[in-house]
Amino acid sequence: IKTTYAVSISPSQAKGDYNGKVKYTVVHPNYTNADGTRETVNVPVTFAGQGVSSVTFAADGYPTRTVSASGGTASLAIAVQYTMTASFTSGYELESWALNSPSYGTIGSTTINPTTFIPDTNSASAVITITGVKPCIATISGTMQDFSPADLCSDVASGTLTDSRDNQTYTVKKINGAWWMTRNLAIGCNGSGSTYGDAISSKTLTNSDSNISATTWSTPTLSLDKTDNTTNCTTSSTDGCNSNTDARMKCSSTYGAWYNYAAATAGTIATDSTTTEDTYNICPKGWTLPANGTSAGQIGSVTSYKDDFSPVAGGYYSSGDIYYAIGGYWWSTTAYYDGTSRNGLTFYGSSLDTGNLARRFGFYIRCIKL
Repeated sequence: IKTTYAVSISPSQAKGDYNGKVKYTVVHPNYTNADGTRETVNVPVTFAGQGVSSVTFAADGYPTRTVSASGGTASLAIAVQYTMTASFTSGYELESWALNSPSYGTIGSTTINPTTFIPDTNSASAVITITGVKPCIATISGTMQDFSPADLCSDVASGTLTDSRDNQTYTVKKINGAWWMTRNLAIGCNGSGSTYGDAISSKTLTNSDSNISATTWSTPTLSLDKTDNTTNCTTSSTDGCNSNTDARMKCSSTYGAWYNYAAATAGTIATDSTTTEDTYNICPKGWTLPANGTSAGQIGSVTSYKDDFSPVAGGYYSSGDIYYAIGGYWWSTTAYYDGTSRNGLTFYGSSLDTGNLARRFGFYIRCIKL
């Protein structure tokens, strides 16, 4: 408590002892202005990073101040300790507090929410910056359709995701800058999780869950085990069983599924084509087939990563049978020069390589996400 003594006397009065009234003025330390108020300063607050919605300043005996837009100001009393509390939108949290100069005041912990702030006498130029951040995700989970690599912590390089279309689970791994499935696609096969059988299931794909252009694509075009003597799928067909209505596939509980190119591209490639790249396919939404080439996410770039790719040798499918089971084969989007084949990946036990694959045969699919 600060105490002031005041005595009222006449200038003509002689020195001596006097009896009279003494006036006492009691001032709380938080009030320094002549009118009994505390000196205040407007302190700007800026929002950085992401997710910051507001900041409040609270101190006993003083109004609570709230800044709800970046660049807004809070009128704060000098030398008073305020509790600063930041609010964030869902999924975000504090990364740091910062004051543009220590001469403008004192901040408590710069990494804890809430923290404290005491404005200094020259705080007119003070700027407090609060930075919000969305914490990175340390474990891969959820669906392939919702997978967002940008949300992962930098050291996360593999995990397991579920295809929301049929609840099949797939291992995925970051290989040379792109995310690859390391298990063969099995959409259209019976079963769920990591178990599926050698039979077709009735499933309609939509462009909300699959990488297709049309609103829906029904599984009559994803038909199982067609033979070359059925309607619209004769031995005289230029490209075998390769029409929209008779796209061939076959399932295996060990290897996933073999798809001919019409099935792999969701019916968008029905006849021979020299189109360089095919945009649509039966991969989950947000994923696609790899292309030919050597940049990230292309088939040439993965050939040096055989162990990461986890290849399997189950052969290829043709006319009801499996051939050359000592090898493994995977589609890309890129046309071979004559249009009857497509570039793809090949595996022969010791090395992963590139080659051309005839479109009428059934090969594996590994989807990628860049």
